[in-house]
Amino acid sequence: MVEADWICEIKESQCQILLREDSQALEECFDSWLDDTTERQRLSQSASATCVVAHDDGQQLSQELEIAKMRAEDAEARLAAIVARVAEVADEFGKQPKNSETALEPWIQHQEELEIWKQHSATKPMQLCTKPKLMPVIHKLLQSFVHDSYDCVRARSAMLTSVEEVVNVRLWKQYCHQRGLVRDSLQARMDCPWVLDIPPVKTWSQALSWVHLDHMANEALLLHGTTHEVAEKIATQGFDERMCKRGHYGRGIYLSTDFCKTIQYCDRSSLKCVLVARVILGHPFFAEGPMRDHDRPPETEGHGVPHDSTIVRPGTPNGKGMGKGKKGFERQIHWEFVIPRGDLQIYPEMIVRFRTI
Repeated sequence: MVEADWICEIKESQCQILLREDSQALEECFDSWLDDTTERQRLSQSASATCVVAHDDGQQLSQELEIAKMRAEDAEARLAAIVARVAEVADEFGKQPKNSETALEPWIQHQEELEIWKQHSATKPMQLCTKPKLMPVIHKLLQSFVHDSYDCVRARSAMLTSVEEVVNVRLWKQYCHQRGLVRDSLQARMDCPWVLDIPPVKTWSQALSWVHLDHMANEALLLHGTTHEVAEKIATQGFDERMCKRGHYGRGIYLSTDFCKTIQYCDRSSLKCVLVARVILGHPFFAEGPMRDHDRPPETEGHGVPHDSTIVRPGTPNGKGMGKGKKGFERQIHWEFVIPRGDLQIYPEMIVRFRTI
């Protein structure tokens, strides 16, 4: 009896142990199921939110696509208008006579030709490039700057024989460096005279529009009359003010906008030449009379440095001298520009050769 009770107690204990183990397993299974359910709910909510975001993003993308489509259509319409205008201009240009003496290539092609060589090495030797298509423009421009006085009439007989572009990289780089320095110095002197206000200077700038000038350095196109021999030396070596005698308005290189003035300094033979030059006028001084004793322009007020050039207006009292006016009428007839540093402030752009009767 005692043994039977003992055996029953053992079996009961084993059953309780098994029951506890089964209960633990059941709880773990339930917990696992609960975790899975929670995760599924979380994933379901996340998926729903993703769908909403995707829907919103899709809607926004659709709107952006519509806007882009409208912009593309607008761009196409504007492009079509531009193409039509280009075709119209090309058609007008095509109707011009091709073999006319005054017919010219578009200015931008001239500009490209003029600018390419300026990227070359400074060791490249000087070259003269013939530009026959520029002859009609240059001839017409020169003749527009001939006065009616007796000394100037002979300039009207000038017939151009050639126009040559000067290709000198060494001189060009030297000139550009000085132009940059002058432009920077004028930033603090914006009240200085600006040469585009001088009508003939503006005319030269507009007529040769493919020659890009730096107006913030008061850069201009001017004429310099000389002999053939000197012109070629200038093209190779540059202008040298040391070779100049002290003139009526001080020492320096003398230039003008007036063709009839520059022709006074050409060869006495029928074959002559003038240089078309880029000139950095910087902060100019306007002469009020003769300045024979000046080796350089006067100082600028308030800046403690000399003016960069001297400009002589027509009508300025000048004393007596060839081309300065009739006896007893001692006033300037032509525009004159005096540059103290020809090696730095002047670049010979072209040599124009011509004949006179």
